[in-house]
Amino acid sequence: MKKIVITILAVFMLMVLFTNVGFAINIPLHVVVDGKEMDFPDAQPFIDANGRTQTLLGLSEKL
Repeated sequence: MKKIVITILAVFMLMVLFTNVGFAINIPLHVVVDGKEMDFPDAQPFIDANGRTQTLLGLSEKL
């Protein structure tokens, strides 16, 4: 009985862990500067493995 409970808990925790990662990766990013949404023709901004948003140089020119 104890092994079954531990197994179910472990499976549940793994499901929650991988579900959250999947949603975090697929978030569409919209960069807004002075009320206007920026357009990135070459590549879209993304969130790297450290959770930081990476954009191209065009953003620094608009600031």
